[in-house]
Amino acid sequence: MANETIYFATNRDELKNAQGITIGFGDKLNPVSPAYLRFGAAEVAPPTKKNADWSVQSVQIAPESIPGVTTDDPNGQKLLGSAAVFEALRQRLITAGSAKGGVDLVLLLHGYYVLRNAVQAIISEFGGKRLPRAFTHIFLMAADEDDDALNDPTKLARLPEMAEAVHVYFAANDRALSISDITKGNPDRLGSAGPHTLTNLPQKITLIDCDQVCETTLLDANHQYYRKRPEVLADICAVLDGTRPEAIPGRVWVPARGAFVVAAKP
Repeated sequence: MANETIYFATNRDELKNAQGITIGFGDKLNPVSPAYLRFGAAEVAPPTKKNADWSVQSVQIAPESIPGVTTDDPNGQKLLGSAAVFEALRQRLITAGSAKGGVDLVLLLHGYYVLRNAVQAIISEFGGKRLPRAFTHIFLMAADEDDDALNDPTKLARLPEMAEAVHVYFAANDRALSISDITKGNPDRLGSAGPHTLTNLPQKITLIDCDQVCETTLLDANHQYYRKRPEVLADICAVLDGTRPEAIPGRVWVPARGAFVVAAKP
């Protein structure tokens, strides 16, 4: 398996070596500002051992110069890292898309203060027109989002317009979302029990209950099942392979809940 290039945007603090070169990012917010995003690309290598993680080989950060934010000169030239990274990705997709077999693009958004605002920004830009179907699949995995989001036009109700299918994975035993529930004033979370109501949900939305397969480690608080539990990973792979929802192995349909339940392997 060859190395892969991951394009990223992050507001985390930069980790630098002795020469002042950025080699990665930490778990704290960027000291410049929580709103200060750095854009770049990382080359990652596949694991050499079973159950090992991918390893970062190199990190490239796009230059960023914003008067009043990264520079003291208010009359300085604005240089956006996002423009450079998005253009590099666009050119790569054009080149790969013209080649035999095309290319698959996976976009990961971590954080719902990100997805909801992105959807609303797209809606505003299109001025009431139908949104472009930009994706084949959209996965909402253990989503730390209000449970009425898919019913509320000011949140994610129009998200399904942007994909052929939307898959909502949730688990009532997700303790991380229980904490989020409390800290956000007790709004029920989409990733805990699925949508608030099934009324008027588009047929392209599929609900997947992972309560039986959400346990991983104590530190994960039952929140990392979508990337650590083999039953869930197999379910996701079946979706990406084009298997019909009702034909995916390990799923049990529960009509009363309008959801599939992923059963734990014995």
